[in-house]
Amino acid sequence: MGCHCLGYSSKGLIRCYRLVHQKTRQFREKAEKRQGELTQAEASTQDGEAEEISLRNKIDELIRECDEQADRKREAEQELKRAAEPLKGMNRNLKLLMKEKDAVARALNASRKRLEEKRREIVARAGSAESEAAKRTQKIEELEQMVLETKEKYDQSKQDLSNLLRTCEEVEPHVQQARINVGDANRKLNSIEGTIRSLQASSGSTLAVFGQRCDQLKHAITGCERRFKGPVVGPIGSYLKITPGKEHFAALAESALGNGVLDRFIVTNDHDRKILQTLRQKIGCQSDCGIFQVSIYNGRYRVPAPPIDGIETVESALTISDDLVFNCLVDNCKIEERALARSKADSEQKLLVGDGGKFSIRGKIKNVYFLPKGDNWSIKGSSQDMISNPKGLGKGKIGLDKSAALNEARREVTVIEEELNLLQREESRLEHEHREKQKDWTKVKKENQKLQKLINEYTEKIDIIKSEQDTAVNFDTDTSDMEHEVENAQKELDAVNERKAALEEDITTKEPEVAELETRLKEVTSRNEKVLRETQEAENALARHMSNLSQRDEKLKKKREKLKQLQEIVGRQEAKINEITDDVQKYLRHSRRLAYARIKRGEEAEKGDGDMDTEDYSQFSQEPTDEELEMIEVNDVERDARYYQARVEKLRKNIEKEKERRNANKEDAKASYEKYRRAKEIYESKLAQLEEVSGVMADLTEDVRRRKKRWENFRKHIANKTSMAFDEILNQKGSSGEVQFDFENQTLDLIVQKDSADANSQQKDVKALSGGERSFTTIALLLALGESLETPFRILDEFDVFLDSVTRKLTIEALITMAKSMSHRQFVFITPQDVSNVNTDPMLKVVKMTPPERRNVVGGPTQQTLDFTQG
Repeated sequence: MGCHCLGYSSKGLIRCYRLVHQKTRQFREKAEKRQGELTQAEASTQDGEAEEISLRNKIDELIRECDEQADRKREAEQELKRAAEPLKGMNRNLKLLMKEKDAVARALNASRKRLEEKRREIVARAGSAESEAAKRTQKIEELEQMVLETKEKYDQSKQDLSNLLRTCEEVEPHVQQARINVGDANRKLNSIEGTIRSLQASSGSTLAVFGQRCDQLKHAITGCERRFKGPVVGPIGSYLKITPGKEHFAALAESALGNGVLDRFIVTNDHDRKILQTLRQKIGCQSDCGIFQVSIYNGRYRVPAPPIDGIETVESALTISDDLVFNCLVDNCKIEERALARSKADSEQKLLVGDGGKFSIRGKIKNVYFLPKGDNWSIKGSSQDMISNPKGLGKGKIGLDKSAALNEARREVTVIEEELNLLQREESRLEHEHREKQKDWTKVKKENQKLQKLINEYTEKIDIIKSEQDTAVNFDTDTSDMEHEVENAQKELDAVNERKAALEEDITTKEPEVAELETRLKEVTSRNEKVLRETQEAENALARHMSNLSQRDEKLKKKREKLKQLQEIVGRQEAKINEITDDVQKYLRHSRRLAYARIKRGEEAEKGDGDMDTEDYSQFSQEPTDEELEMIEVNDVERDARYYQARVEKLRKNIEKEKERRNANKEDAKASYEKYRRAKEIYESKLAQLEEVSGVMADLTEDVRRRKKRWENFRKHIANKTSMAFDEILNQKGSSGEVQFDFENQTLDLIVQKDSADANSQQKDVKALSGGERSFTTIALLLALGESLETPFRILDEFDVFLDSVTRKLTIEALITMAKSMSHRQFVFITPQDVSNVNTDPMLKVVKMTPPERRNVVGGPTQQTLDFTQG
């Protein structure tokens, strides 16, 4: 027996019941799994707590042992100090005795030597005394004659020396004046050369200002000049100058030319254009160093002058030195049609012409650019169109036309160089004459000193001979005093040797005791260090264990929360299963009763009664029993009643909409056409506006990309330059290093290798360096960063307080060298250390504060006003 489900919700309820039951079983399995994991984690946590207690007990034991070992070390050190103090005193006394012994031995040897000399002299004087006296008298007479002759030469030499000194003094003022004249001429020449450099720098003559690769492309063009068939000119910016008196329009004229013009190059044929494109690709040009291709015209275009006074055009504000560049800018940038004004109001007053609500621009001007931001206006369709410049005017790249000033300065340099040559030759002649006079004076002076020395020597010899005569007359032959002196010196030496032997014996007795104490101190120190290492290892293990416990507790907490959520979900699913089970039983019973009614109708139809309602089982007199209903099988249908009812309703609504559309009133054909025409005009105007905006957007996007690329290259250049400067400064101390910039996170890291020859000394953490090394590294970083900064003042306060003497000297020399090389900046270095060894010059000044004067008055010491003294 079987039937189809007539109820529209039986199938959905059964499917929902199965799905909910399956999900509930899955959630229950997950909950049981989570419960097991939670139980295992809690057991692991208990084991971790026992391990923590064990580690803490071990650390306490090690700390107690460490304290005990420290006490033992202090006791051993004190005992060693007490035992070593007498030994140190003995060693000091031994050194003193050794010195005393040396002094006594030297005195003994001197006494013996004097005694022997006295005895030899007594024997020698036993010869003839009369012949010696005669010889001495003759020698004295000869020496006195030589003294007289030498004094005559000395007096003449002294007169010559005075004359030469007077001559040198007469020449010296002329030499000094010649040096002053040469110095003035050099300063004047340097000043004019500085003016020339300033004029050249301000005239924008360098190619780098127009584009990063302009200089490279210019060199490449020069290298293969023979391959070109026609002239190749560029970059355009190098041929442009601001006309004197119109400097206020410099940035505005550059803005009116447009972006990507100053760095372009000009060719005159397709062959040259292909070669130039190849060169651009080799160099790496992308959007920069573009190309204009123009036709060669014999001469410069004739363009109209500005239409009214007070208004300039780009052509009249610029001085263009090349005809081909001039014609190219006329063709491509319309420089004669772009006016420049001081303000919007001034430009409108002088150029805007209005007649009956229609506007035009005076003369052949098409666009009017005005200060201060570089905005511009034009006339489109008889109405004024304004375009703003949101970025404003930047720093101009086009320089002033200073060729006349440069030529005049160069002529002045030539005149001064000729004058300087004459002054230098005169200075050389005078210095040569002065040197020759000084040489003559020095020669005479040496001869004078030599004569004086001879006179002194002769006089001394006369005195010695006379003293020998007196000694020969009063000669003493008694040597008893000298012999007694030798005997006393020998006794004193013996006494010192006895004291030395006794002291050495005491030292030998004391040294084993001190050595034993030193050995015991080393053992205690070694044990103490071992305990400290074990304590540190135990603390590290405890820290790791506590970190693991913390992570484990966090995971355990998450597991409990997850288990609680799963249990709540299981409870909600079971409640939903109970609700769905009741509905399923209800609709299943209803479906079986309907099936029972259909079966009964079939039986009655066979008997001949076909008027019974199939869907109403109440027509039967007998109610079906539960056993009869259980015997009926319920089969699922493909679609329920709601699906077909919804389809019928949807078709009915579609029919109604179609009827309404066909019966709607039709619009008038003429009005529809007019509406279509207006819509088409609006569409075409919007489409043109969209194309214009799209073009502007594409140009702006390309400009932003190019600027960003240049900015990134500039930023990379600064980073490389800073890292190289940082390494060069560290190299002065034998170290090396690198500065790593992280532009994404806006941070920088320092890598320092303390010994540039030892890669193992590299440190990535500056905190691991010593105080002096960290200070020197910080100063090196500041100096490296400073080369890329534009601040007019730089101040370093107490930068050398942690540096040793050698590093401090290197640092100060590096700072002074760096400061002198950047004369357009001002540096202030403040230090409490002594800087008396720093040599001052016109570029370097050392300012030292005088010590404060303090006095005792009512209220205690007061500090006086500090005065600065320049040293």
